[in-house]
Amino acid sequence: MDKEVYAYTSSLTPEGWAFEFLRRNTEYQKDYLRLKEAYDQLEQKHGALNESTKEKWQSDLLYWHHEPPLPDDESYSEWFCIAAQLRVDPKRTILHEYISSKWGLLVPPPDPSAPADPPPKFTETGPFPLFPSHEEIEHFFSGDFLELDPDGNPDWGAGAGPYQQNHGFATIVINLNLRLEPQLHLAKKMLKEIQRKQKNAGYISPLNTYTHVEIVELFVRYLRVLDADAAGVKPAQMGPIIFGWKGGTGGTGDAATKSAWESLQAAKKYLEASYLVIPALNFPSV
Repeated sequence: MDKEVYAYTSSLTPEGWAFEFLRRNTEYQKDYLRLKEAYDQLEQKHGALNESTKEKWQSDLLYWHHEPPLPDDESYSEWFCIAAQLRVDPKRTILHEYISSKWGLLVPPPDPSAPADPPPKFTETGPFPLFPSHEEIEHFFSGDFLELDPDGNPDWGAGAGPYQQNHGFATIVINLNLRLEPQLHLAKKMLKEIQRKQKNAGYISPLNTYTHVEIVELFVRYLRVLDADAAGVKPAQMGPIIFGWKGGTGGTGDAATKSAWESLQAAKKYLEASYLVIPALNFPSV
């Protein structure tokens, strides 16, 4: 939790800051480890990837990510049978491209054990689909969606409904039979109002209201609480160190503990998905 440990962040670009949060995400760490282990095995079996070995790599199942998942003990043809049984279209993607797309990266996944140099590039929209399918759209809502009974009527059983849009997202419907410009203009006004209300209610925290210095100070604090949490340190322990001044002389330190807990919750949002908003800030490195 020593603040001096994070001195290197003073020269980070927005992309560098985004990766600082991403590389602390345990799921990203697992994905990177999966990629490294798979490609290490491929190199041992076929040699380093180049034009002469490319065909061998591509013919090896380790080179691909399969949807639905391909069990280790099953063949490619068996995988097609599984997909047919599940009534889904079998898809396969080059493993490093799948992982990059999953985390909104435009480059192969960097090693999470250290800051990336140079920092990776991120997609402008992140991993969120611009045109989500019916299966994907449910991830942006909370609650259960209604299903229809055999007669085609809403089935309110089994805890179905109510459901609502998750904070931080908004769904709009565009009528493609009409002119797009007035619809987009109205949608922009509505989205700004939704953003304003969610910000005032404390559901979201847009960073474009902060100065560069304030953002760096905020992010360093977030990294400190994330690293402390990963090391098993509780908010009551990290609070006096990071926010000791809030306890006051002779104070109980409850305010510092609360600040540590609140910072940890906010930092986890950047860890999970909000890191993708950072590259759009365009603040200069110093």
